[in-house]
Amino acid sequence: MTASDESSRSWFPGNVSFYPYPAPLYIQQALRQGPTASQPGVMFRAEAYRPLQLNESPLHLVGSFVHLGEGTISTKWRIIQAEPMVDAELLFTLKAQSSFGVLPNIVMENVPDECQATVAKAVESVVDIAHRHTGASVVDVCREAAVELWRCKYPHPGSDTKDLAKLIGPYEEGRINCVQSAATIINALHSRGKSSARNQHHTREVSVEDSEFAVQAIGFLLQDFGWAEA
Repeated sequence: MTASDESSRSWFPGNVSFYPYPAPLYIQQALRQGPTASQPGVMFRAEAYRPLQLNESPLHLVGSFVHLGEGTISTKWRIIQAEPMVDAELLFTLKAQSSFGVLPNIVMENVPDECQATVAKAVESVVDIAHRHTGASVVDVCREAAVELWRCKYPHPGSDTKDLAKLIGPYEEGRINCVQSAATIINALHSRGKSSARNQHHTREVSVEDSEFAVQAIGFLLQDFGWAEA
């Protein structure tokens, strides 16, 4: 049906659908006064849009970024799936790149090129677990993330250790700084998640507040490393 055909029809309240029409058009909305009577109503403009048309498979768009909104209120999303629908439109599945306040916003251009994928994965894992769990499981993921962040910031050629205590050890002698303290706290909370360590050191179980503290420590590392907005 053409735009002229559509604009000549009478549309009753509740029956107007903002489906993608072929071009912008004006639709007359009729006002009903009774079971059968009607009179001309208000004319309003329906902004039409066209479905995205591609000459190739939409799969090449997977991994790309899109911005929703404009200016300072836009949000960044990654396309994680794209598939055609029966009406020839494309259905995109998006994943937000914002940490939703769990962690500070990452400034990826400040991260070394060879570490960007590692840092992005570490941040994603912390944000994901923080939304779904609390307690020791969150601390465990934070410790794993701290290991990856520390190895990116202070690489040890030939070393593939995952032991956070060993990674931060070489930097403790002669000086104490905040990043070492933050990493040490995450490591200490991780040990509290083990019953044997709690019995040995007479410490309590990891609480919800402890897990939140571990997440904040990851944010502190990101900021002090210069990889996140302060």
